[in-house]
Amino acid sequence: MAVIAAVGGLAQPSVAEHLPGQHLGSKTDLIGIWSFDARSGCKTGTAWEFRADGSYNEISLPDRAPQATGTWYERGDIIFYSLARPETVAPGRPDKRMVIIEREPDRLVALGGRRVRHVMHRCP
Repeated sequence: MAVIAAVGGLAQPSVAEHLPGQHLGSKTDLIGIWSFDARSGCKTGTAWEFRADGSYNEISLPDRAPQATGTWYERGDIIFYSLARPETVAPGRPDKRMVIIEREPDRLVALGGRRVRHVMHRCP
């Protein structure tokens, strides 16, 4: 049963609720740069650059310089990923996960470890 809380007159899902993702197709829908700044500006902060070959770069915005590299894949509404490591160290297995609870073409909301909520926006 879904739990809905009224906040400021708007109905909002509770953090614990899992919303079905809007399936956009294969993992290639995530290819590109996704900012973790919870805003759509993509001007500062950390972002991930998902690549079609199953790797990702953790980058800093705005310069987009890679800080570390990891591996990833998507299965259903779950993004499996490895911890990002410096480019000189091989990434481990993709044994971490984020569950996508909201999905739009340019915005994702996902729950990570210990139910931490991440709001990510696609950067141009």
